[in-house]
Amino acid sequence: MPTSNTQQSFELEIITPKKIFTYLIYMIEVETPSGSFTVAGDHAHLISSLKKKGVAIFQTNVGITHTIHIENGGLFKVVNNKAQLILHQLQI
Repeated sequence: MPTSNTQQSFELEIITPKKIFTYLIYMIEVETPSGSFTVAGDHAHLISSLKKKGVAIFQTNVGITHTIHIENGGLFKVVNNKAQLILHQLQI
């Protein structure tokens, strides 16, 4: 059976105290206190704390890579093909 090389995109919300940013992405890599991991489309549900001072790197569906500098930690959640970065503050 032939395989497809197309990546499935999914929604990312970056939630900060002042604003919510929304992106359509192919992948995101986050740093947690236990190490880093990468999430792509159709990932299983999960929730994790973020490293107190770390980064999150994601690639949009148009191929642009963004790096988010995380200060003071936060949460990362994936449910029903939607990811959320919930942050106390944001530095891009």
